[in-house]
Amino acid sequence: MASLRVEASGGEVLANSNGLRIFDGAVAIVTGGASGIGEALGQELATRGCIVLLADLQIDLAEKVADRINQLGGNAQAVELDVTDFGALHEQVTETAQRHGRLDYMFNNAGIGIGGEAGKYEIEDWTRLIDVNLVGVVNGVQ
Repeated sequence: MASLRVEASGGEVLANSNGLRIFDGAVAIVTGGASGIGEALGQELATRGCIVLLADLQIDLAEKVADRINQLGGNAQAVELDVTDFGALHEQVTETAQRHGRLDYMFNNAGIGIGGEAGKYEIEDWTRLIDVNLVGVVNGVQ
């Protein structure tokens, strides 16, 4: 089998000869990074050498997660971000790429759930659920 070599835009090698991804020095944005899967993902990326931006509306929680990561020797920053706001998301991606010279990974992880009986939901509940869980991902992909 031929070896795989993946390079970032700056020519840095992001995969070794056996095709395994190398994260050291890469830059990642993790939406929903203040808790749950996003928090765990941010922590793991940092242990592998990524510069991690934890993007979340819950900025206080994201800052606590970033502080823990940094105390353990990682490189993390919390940024306040509403994934339903395409302009804000686009601005964060652009600013990150400019500040670090690159953006290697964009994890569209932010999501919400609503508990209780569906018959008791208001239209605003459904709209918010769809905006975060669907439109937020579309905004991140775009």
